[in-house]
Amino acid sequence: MLESVRSFLSGKTLFVLVTFLAIPFVFFGSSSFGTVFTNYGSINGESVSQTDVSLAASNLAQRYKAIFGEEFNLESLGEETYSELLRKEIIDQKLLLIASKEADLFVNDQQSKKEIIKVEEFQSDGVFDESLFQTIVRSNGFTPEEYITMIQESLSMDYFIQGIANGFQVNDKKVKNYIQAFETTRDVEFFELNFSKIKEAQQFTDEDILSFYESNPLLFFDEERLSLGFVKLNLESFKSDILFDESSIKLAYEEYLAEKNNNIQRKASHIMFDLQNFESLDIAISELSKILADIKSGVFSFEDAVANFSQDEATLESMGDLGFSAGFAFPEEFEIALTSMEPGDISGVINLGDTLHLLKLTEVVKPEILSFEEASKSLRDELLAEEASTSLEEAITNYEQRILAGESFQALFGSEDVSSVAQNSYEDLRVRLGDEVASAAFENTSNFGSVLMVEEDDSVTFFSITERIEPIKLAFEDAKSKAIDEFINLKATQEIERLATSIMDSEFEGIDQEIQTYKEVTRYSSLLPKSVIGKLFSGDIGSIQRAELPDGSLYIIKAVDENLPPIL
Repeated sequence: MLESVRSFLSGKTLFVLVTFLAIPFVFFGSSSFGTVFTNYGSINGESVSQTDVSLAASNLAQRYKAIFGEEFNLESLGEETYSELLRKEIIDQKLLLIASKEADLFVNDQQSKKEIIKVEEFQSDGVFDESLFQTIVRSNGFTPEEYITMIQESLSMDYFIQGIANGFQVNDKKVKNYIQAFETTRDVEFFELNFSKIKEAQQFTDEDILSFYESNPLLFFDEERLSLGFVKLNLESFKSDILFDESSIKLAYEEYLAEKNNNIQRKASHIMFDLQNFESLDIAISELSKILADIKSGVFSFEDAVANFSQDEATLESMGDLGFSAGFAFPEEFEIALTSMEPGDISGVINLGDTLHLLKLTEVVKPEILSFEEASKSLRDELLAEEASTSLEEAITNYEQRILAGESFQALFGSEDVSSVAQNSYEDLRVRLGDEVASAAFENTSNFGSVLMVEEDDSVTFFSITERIEPIKLAFEDAKSKAIDEFINLKATQEIERLATSIMDSEFEGIDQEIQTYKEVTRYSSLLPKSVIGKLFSGDIGSIQRAELPDGSLYIIKAVDENLPPIL
């Protein structure tokens, strides 16, 4: 069975977990699907959060882009299919997390912090930069604590999978059941009603198309069109008027120096005593204090003391090495002690409650600091951007107040500043001025002549609708091509529904359509579309279900048998 598990681990799930730590953060894009989950609930006692949903969505996007290329868009799957895939991804994610906890493989937050420090995107000149970490995390809508927890859970799931792949003996019944669920296969009978093939088989006459055109007039109207006058302000338009004196650059450089000096990394090693191995705290402190005295008097080195006395098996082979910290990866007691030490210094006894420690500061890495001349250009650019942003905000506020006071578009901007577009459809306007402006314009066609505003990241567009051309019904000859396509699509949809009803009513008996059979289909099989696989494993044996595809095709499926793998 473990061989099968290893095969599974080499596939999609391991890909997601292993690559998660290779990226600095989960950058989430928007989707026209909207919010798929509004009531997160829980799975086997593990609550599902917005972070879980976002992470699952990111995992799906990575997986499908790895298979179909970077241009692949999840929205092409359709909302129902996407929702089902996302639901399964969250369930798989939570089951793995539960299994890792029950197998005692759940990592602590200190381990997750050590992994975060290694991420290149959080480093400056090869050294962890806490301010950079904070900036990236917060700019993507998370607190550092939420991100650390996310890494902690991801590592735990990864350790669980690696443990299984390396022959880790899992004895817990629930963990075995989890593995069994992934190894279960089902035999399926199904009918595939392919939309494209059924569409190609449809027959029609000119009279059919003319009748359809006359019966469905709302389908054959030309697009609404708008003409606009607009003014777009952005950061660049304000930069040319901004001047700086040398004192502003020097003040910015002083802030730069302060930030760099606060981002010092310290590497430490330790000797640890586990208090449960001693009769009392006083005895443990006394023994560790004697070891410290012997190190300082030269009886043996700190490294020899680690090898002979430290009770932390995880760091024995590395001579007690704990790695680097920029001030938050180690326990607070460690951080306070290290701040006052020089390389080579050894701390006094540090009590963490259940363990005692001696620390040795082995290395201090200070970030590279640019000279004033080297840093001045980038600092000037940053100040310029900040000042331009402030000027843009002030201009927006000023124009808003004047708009509320009733000033016209012409009075606000004057003819020399105004650009225009004439008789644009929604798509034309979207290409010309962007999605936000196009949406705002076509949602406010009744506000003819009013001044409207769309504010985006680094710009604002003020516009006024100067002309509206209402849609008119197209002549039959102009609409004929569209009428044919709409008519055939309708006929194909009706035919698929007729065939589906016949198949389900007959319960797969006496049907002219070709029935297909697959044996031992897995949950992650590529033999059938994912939405079909989801239906196959969500229904009972013998039940008949429909699985619709985004292209209009329909599968009628029946799980005829289930094959459970043996649990050793």
